[in-house]
Amino acid sequence: MCIRDSINAEYMGNQVKIFTPYHNPDHCFKETKDGTLNVDVRGSIFPRSIKGKFIALCAIVRMILCALHVGFYEGKYDLIIVDQVSACVPILRLMGRKVLFYCHFPDKLLCVERTSFSKKVYRFFIDIFEEITTAMSLSLIHISEPTRLLSISYAVFCLKKK
Repeated sequence: MCIRDSINAEYMGNQVKIFTPYHNPDHCFKETKDGTLNVDVRGSIFPRSIKGKFIALCAIVRMILCALHVGFYEGKYDLIIVDQVSACVPILRLMGRKVLFYCHFPDKLLCVERTSFSKKVYRFFIDIFEEITTAMSLSLIHISEPTRLLSISYAVFCLKKK
């Protein structure tokens, strides 16, 4: 949906730039590889997982790195839409940015397998962090059922008038 919304925002006279820690040209929307939308990969210096574990933690770190790049090097945007991972919301807000958080389905509700003690502890802190950072956005768009079972990537969409 964010891709469609980005195309519509451009059509309405806005400049849209998408920052993401991961973009696979072999598995993406055609508008993100044919030049219709400007995609910039930032935060990919950190791994997507550590030995197949800590995927949520790695996503948080990658989005924080992406947000730091946006905040320090990309100038001002009229609105920043954070997609899926809320960890970068407080960073962007501290940098004086207007942030809308687009939450498809909270990670807390997606990750329900918490059988081991270590997984419970790990998820406890991740879940609290998600709740706090989600609450720091100016506004929240939440879609649950349509995207609950999909594999969703995360990104920062930056908009400003042309």
